[in-house]
Amino acid sequence: MKRISITTLETYRKFLAGDEWTTQQSLIDSLITPFEGNEYTRIGSAFHAIVEQGESIVEALQDPGKFRVTVEGWPVVFNEEQVAMALKYRSKLPYAFREEWIGREFDTPSMPIWVHGRVDVLHGTFVRDIKTKYSPVKYDDYAESAQWKFYLDLTGLDTFYFDLFEFPGYKKDKHGYDVSSLGIKPYGAIECIRYIGMEEENKQLVCDFTDFIVKHNLTQYLKERENN
Repeated sequence: MKRISITTLETYRKFLAGDEWTTQQSLIDSLITPFEGNEYTRIGSAFHAIVEQGESIVEALQDPGKFRVTVEGWPVVFNEEQVAMALKYRSKLPYAFREEWIGREFDTPSMPIWVHGRVDVLHGTFVRDIKTKYSPVKYDDYAESAQWKFYLDLTGLDTFYFDLFEFPGYKKDKHGYDVSSLGIKPYGAIECIRYIGMEEENKQLVCDFTDFIVKHNLTQYLKERENN
């Protein structure tokens, strides 16, 4: 059975909604050549790693006030405030499940397909997702997202929170993987609640997506389902 990530379904939703940065060609390109990461995503991965694993992965550097976290070979440098904020977030939910894979089969007219994703924080009554940002947050980007709807659908829970942390003033060409000269700005959690008809909307998006895949002869680029 073929599988698709919730992240890709969110990209498809943006394309349908007319997002200026998500064209049909960019969507097709993302399926043909999977995204391998960049400075933005790797800084986010390092911040996530502190939340997931704690201070054991944080390495103090000789330069006072600087700390390194290496994820998949990429070293990211934080300052004390940024590390402390990640650890504080971790301490608030000591018994939560972290980085949990979830998934479910959807039976569509085009093909059966496994929809999957990885939850940052899974608690008994809610799901939380941590995102690092590099520009001011726009509420609608999250309220309209398909991500939280699928996470609630697949977990059976009713409440989802986006927890957002901005690195104000970050410039990729200037800062690269070193954000230690910057501050960190936490936003109030964006709460998203299950609603009547949500599951049907999710199913329709999956059906539309698989129709798109078949129409554009892209089935071969979907990966096979493994364990998630």
